[in-house]
Amino acid sequence: MRYKGQFHEVEVPLTTDTGKLTKADLEAMVARFNDMHEDLYAYRDSVETEMINLRLAAYGTVVTPSRKALPFVTKESRNTSKGKETYSLRKPMGLWPPRFMTVTTWKSEILPVALYH
Repeated sequence: MRYKGQFHEVEVPLTTDTGKLTKADLEAMVARFNDMHEDLYAYRDSVETEMINLRLAAYGTVVTPSRKALPFVTKESRNTSKGKETYSLRKPMGLWPPRFMTVTTWKSEILPVALYH
């Protein structure tokens, strides 16, 4: 949260006793924000506040999906390679001096799509 139009932000916990967000919960959060802002920056303001981000932490049980094997499309991987090409990493990553990487290129039209789905 922050005061409207200001740069300084303060991470304020949001709690609720009922499991549902109420106006009273938001008012309590604004009061906590004012207290925390005063502790951090030695003043509190009377202008509106604004919520910049809202984060949620949750926990629970996740069921692992089952996977079934698919047949191979091809076992001849040497026939799927086009060759090797060298690329400069300078432009996309802004590196100086430029660095180069050699990678294998593949014939995408004959590669297996997936082994599992």
